[in-house]
Amino acid sequence: MTDVIDPFEARRALKGLDVSLSMGYRRDHYEVILEGDEARIGPYIISIDDLREISKGTHIYTLPDLRRIEKFDEEFDLYYKLHPVRPRTSPTLMISGVLMHRIKDVTPREDARLKVSRLRIKPGMRVLDTCMGLGYTAIHAMRRGGIVTTVEISKSVIEIAMKNPRSEDLRNVEIVNADVFEYVQELENNSFDRIIHDPPRMSLAGELYSLEFYRELRRVLKPGGILYHYVGDPGGKYRRKKMRVGVARRLREAGFYNVRRDEKTQGVIAFSP
Repeated sequence: MTDVIDPFEARRALKGLDVSLSMGYRRDHYEVILEGDEARIGPYIISIDDLREISKGTHIYTLPDLRRIEKFDEEFDLYYKLHPVRPRTSPTLMISGVLMHRIKDVTPREDARLKVSRLRIKPGMRVLDTCMGLGYTAIHAMRRGGIVTTVEISKSVIEIAMKNPRSEDLRNVEIVNADVFEYVQELENNSFDRIIHDPPRMSLAGELYSLEFYRELRRVLKPGGILYHYVGDPGGKYRRKKMRVGVARRLREAGFYNVRRDEKTQGVIAFSP
């Protein structure tokens, strides 16, 4: 994975404090030596002016070229950005200004861990992660012993994930670059033991909340399998309740049973008969 520097580490460097170039993931703490208008951080030399610019922003930069980890995807007319959250913790993915993880009370990686815990994954189970993003849910499913296939429609997102130190364990996961709406239609019945469905907001991917798609998920999920569907908190208590009720109703129509809301993770859990 690429070494990176974010605003939090840039601020530490300007104070002459030790710096992590993997957001603490590999615990690689480098001594900072300030020499005139430059700072030596591990194997890299960065100008003080560049550090000041990084420290004032909300971007993460690759080293040694100091390129922002961001991408405008012309195919989808969307802007993707690796967005820092807190010092030495997992960043989130921002899509055209919309954050893809909860960040208020938990870190993005902790958010993913809580979601995956709802699936009761056992070693050897086949797991479908419908929307990879930065791959945190796929990684946690793999660490629980799952044989994981994760799907991501955007090559730009895959490229960003490959530059994110906190996504390093994706190397142990099968990544499919495809539209998951179309991908699941090509799968055989009863292909997976567990499904993690953590799509972008409905405004960005409405088809992934449709009855047609839910029916496909039900078809590829083995009897006794579990689906976790993240819904989120889309704009207020009334709208949130209405959306989750709609998701639960369509899941039942698709053939799932024991469909219930999980308030702690802002999701819905459903079972395959």
